[in-house]
Amino acid sequence: MNIREQLSTFSDIVGFRGAAVFSPQGEMIDGVTRDGLDINSVGLLANNALLNAQKATDQMGIGRGNLMQIRAQQGIVLMRCYNEATDFAATNTGKAHFHMVVVMEPEGNVGMANMALDKVVGDIAEVVR
Repeated sequence: MNIREQLSTFSDIVGFRGAAVFSPQGEMIDGVTRDGLDINSVGLLANNALLNAQKATDQMGIGRGNLMQIRAQQGIVLMRCYNEATDFAATNTGKAHFHMVVVMEPEGNVGMANMALDKVVGDIAEVVR
């Protein structure tokens, strides 16, 4: 399966609005949306939030965070960093390193979205390597 096909698996989840894969630098690799959501713009902002959260978790002394969730009145945003490098701040040749963003409606099934996210990142890693 290619990346778009992997992202399309989220479409069956109640409340799904969009999902995308980004490079660690914030460039969109691919994305899918259900309702015209500007997933690229949301993803760029989410990517910055994820990078800031990762820096904060490092400063807290708890290690680099790899999953962040934002709940707001008009939606929920899940952000995930997938990095196979041993130094999580780096990208190593032959190792997958990407960021994923999933946007849900406020009452969407976030539990199912998280389960799908856990499965899909491994499958996308196979394509990205």
